[in-house]
Amino acid sequence: MTIEPSAKRTIAFFDGQNLYHAARHAFGYAYPNYDPLALASAISKVQGWDLAEVRFYTGVPDREDNPFWRHFWTNKLAHLGRRGPPSTPGRWSTGTRSSTCPMERNTAIFRAKRRASTSA
Repeated sequence: MTIEPSAKRTIAFFDGQNLYHAARHAFGYAYPNYDPLALASAISKVQGWDLAEVRFYTGVPDREDNPFWRHFWTNKLAHLGRRGPPSTPGRWSTGTRSSTCPMERNTAIFRAKRRASTSA
């Protein structure tokens, strides 16, 4: 029988478009004004979890297809990278990278990961 650990670590994964459409459906939002870092931090805090990592994925349209949303998502991902991860003790590393997948031409992935503490 497995014993449940007292301290639970979590990794939050967000699909930006699904989160936007869920918020639009539930709350009537017409603009993706959510903050995945704050959301992950708040949920982890309420549940008593140790937030270890946040990952956020979204499709980013080509400039030629939709310049407005290209600009919006590029800026939002840059802001997430500058702002860093949620306010949780420990050292964090962040990064944003572009990728290509068969389903979408352009994708962007933001990652905030808490690094293990090192003590001498």
